[in-house]
Amino acid sequence: TTRAGAGPSAVDRNGRYAAYAAFAPDPKPTSQIFPSTVFIVGLDTGKEVTSFADAYGFPDLSREGTSVLIQQNYCGKDWAMIVGSLDGKTRIIAQGGAFDAKFSPDGSQVGFTRGIDLWVVASDGATPARKVASGVHGPAGFEWSPDSRSISIPPFFGGYGQCP
Repeated sequence: TTRAGAGPSAVDRNGRYAAYAAFAPDPKPTSQIFPSTVFIVGLDTGKEVTSFADAYGFPDLSREGTSVLIQQNYCGKDWAMIVGSLDGKTRIIAQGGAFDAKFSPDGSQVGFTRGIDLWVVASDGATPARKVASGVHGPAGFEWSPDSRSISIPPFFGGYGQCP
């Protein structure tokens, strides 16, 4: 069971936890970006484990389900990609804007698109993000290979509005 306004969700590969975003009412009816809170729920109990406010709602869970990838202050000057843990602690791993973001299968890296570029950053934030490809279509997504060594990306095929 999720809260009213629930949006995109993710489940860890072991089926223990789910993460989902519950969208708040849009403060600016013309905006393209809806503020949300990301919730982590234990699937065995159905109870909320933790939550992260002021999030942009496309969470991704690490393979083991102990970390969630969220974005805060989306499209704002303080945009940050954050890894949150089940105890509610967070750490910033990248700043400056992104569209699609997800953990590598082994959980060691996070891939994200910014404009028409693909970036990779260590999931512990120990090293700066690095651009690994250009000319990709961010909203079309990307997929990690099962061994976390390669990323499949669609080519850029036209304009899109990422932030208002």
